[in-house]
Amino acid sequence: MNEQRPDGFECFPRERLRVNLDRRQLLGFVWTELKVAAHRQQGGAAVKLPDLGSLSDELLELITPTISPHYRLGEHDDFLWAHPVRDGRPIKLFPASSPARRVLNHIDGAKMLGAVALRFSTDVGWEPELGFAYVRGVFLHLVTVGLCLPR
Repeated sequence: MNEQRPDGFECFPRERLRVNLDRRQLLGFVWTELKVAAHRQQGGAAVKLPDLGSLSDELLELITPTISPHYRLGEHDDFLWAHPVRDGRPIKLFPASSPARRVLNHIDGAKMLGAVALRFSTDVGWEPELGFAYVRGVFLHLVTVGLCLPR
């Protein structure tokens, strides 16, 4: 099944990300950026969130994605939503029937994005290149809405 998906995650643009965060998410974003800067000063490899969209696949597949603990996932009106644990507006993610839900299910904070993509591709019967492109798009989309973070 090598068809393109109607949700277009496999075509996510290779460019600097526009991270859309509300005021509550902004504090977490600033904290993440401070940790990135500290890690870089200690000689580690670190990338700012907006720069993730410009990374090569070879670098991106080494990132370990994690779901923000500030949200719980839920289904409503045939869509998957991220509901803030505290006050805030829920985020409409994608149709509940989308393959993106499988990607989200594989993001556990332990597997690198390359392993998530390989598992996803195997599960849905896609070629690895298409599977990685799709997983990359889902991950970057989730980063832009504040649900997913690199570790």
